Amino acid sequence: MPTALPFLAFAALVCTVSPAGAGNSPHSPCNRIDINLGAQTLTYYRGASAVLQTGISTGKRGFETPTGNYSVSDKCLNRRSSIYHVQMPFFLRLSGSPYGIHYGYNPGYAASHGCIRVATAQAAEELYDLVGIGTPVKIRPGSRFGLIATPPVTKTVPPSAPKSRPFWKCLFPGPTRR
Repeated sequence: MPTALPFLAFAALVCTVSPAGAGNSPHSPCNRIDINLGAQTLTYYRGASAVLQTGISTGKRGFETPTGNYSVSDKCLNRRSSIYHVQMPFFLRLSGSPYGIHYGYNPGYAASHGCIRVATAQAAEELYDLVGIGTPVKIRPGSRFGLIATPPVTKTVPPSAPKSRPFWKCLFPGPTRR
């Protein structure tokens, strides 16, 4: 899709002129998340390489996931929705908005209230561990309605040991897990 090309071209340019190994840090400008609403997929890139790709479920009709450019502004290992009163494990907030990326029920089509639900707990945990605060997120439009098969995780890095964060630290965030 033409709308994604400037974002990807910029990231590729930054990665080609960065020092060797710059793309390996969670805070590297080369790391990014690309969300395709039409295909209902999320891809995490480290430099020019897709490190993790997974199926997602985004906002249903009336609760569409907003497209645009965001960044990860907050991380919480196990957040609870104050509106819908459900757990949202491995929560990554998008630019201080009410929207985020987290593990949740994934029927294979757009079904959420706007958040991006990751297909498997394993993929959500790996993404949580890979992503740093400030990581760019591009949400691209597409046909959001109807049945869309979600692919399994196709590329992953070895998961790190699980770490926990007390609930109160989600309310009063201090240093985040990187």
